[in-house]
Amino acid sequence: MQFELMRLAMVERRQTSAFVRRSLDGKPFTRENWLRVIFEQNILFVHSGNVFHYVPESPMSDDNEILIGKIGRQVTVLENESPDTGFAEVERDAWTAASVLIDPMHHSDGQKLAVEVDSSVGAPMPILESLVDHINGGDEPYVLEINAIVPTDTFWNFVRENRGQITSVTFEFVAPNMFGEADDYDKEMREMAEHEKAQKAKLTLSSKDGLDLETKKIERAADYTSKGAGSIRASTKRRRKKYDSRSKAKRVSASDDDIQLAKKEGILSRVFRNLFGQ
Repeated sequence: MQFELMRLAMVERRQTSAFVRRSLDGKPFTRENWLRVIFEQNILFVHSGNVFHYVPESPMSDDNEILIGKIGRQVTVLENESPDTGFAEVERDAWTAASVLIDPMHHSDGQKLAVEVDSSVGAPMPILESLVDHINGGDEPYVLEINAIVPTDTFWNFVRENRGQITSVTFEFVAPNMFGEADDYDKEMREMAEHEKAQKAKLTLSSKDGLDLETKKIERAADYTSKGAGSIRASTKRRRKKYDSRSKAKRVSASDDDIQLAKKEGILSRVFRNLFGQ
């Protein structure tokens, strides 16, 4: 099984409604508790005109650190009947689903998610973005953002292959709740979230003559976003080549046997840490 790795960021929302969700004791949710409430329930949402379902699995042990769920949709499959019918083709409705593993706990590098790659379900990132948009449409205390964790060499390979030809690049930064204050981008985003109530910020650079992106400032921006704190898009004028970090998520493998055994023994958190190289 292959998984794509994502990072979750939650930006606290100013209370605009008396109906905003709160914990049973009336206190505001922590980020971890809110994620557990959200992803421990069935969620029905629409993506590209198709109805998708997120369904949580029952806890496998008392040590329920990792949330387990599946995202799936109904599909039409083509099969063959018996030889007596000349293997006549027949269509039937079926369901296809991909596994989702979520660590909602607070860590120095934030909350994380791993989703199984299954072409019959669809590209993971766009589907998860539609799920997140649906969640953010309710009266929730946080705005949830999801970004791919991306190997930085994918961006730099694009830059080197198209040196002098890239005419536009856009960095989108999410107001962080992770990484401490490792650099100027993190510090500035924290200040904008606090003072201007910004949830996101965009930096777009463009030049008809081509950009020079091999600089320290761009290096820091690329490093920041590649951790899952934002995204990068770039394009060239000639041949109209494009780069989109959302489609470049890091992929790692784990055997289905290991995952099923981990569920049975209640040690899925170990498998999750292995996926993220921890």
